[in-house]
Amino acid sequence: MYGVIPAAILTTGIGWLVYSVATTLMHALH
Repeated sequence: MYGVIPAAILTTGIGWLVYSVATTLMHALH
């Protein structure tokens, strides 16, 4: 059970990073 919390943080961190990069690319293309 304890390993779920770090996994969730890692997942959201990666998700936020991907979203951030995607948003930056979108703004750069436009």
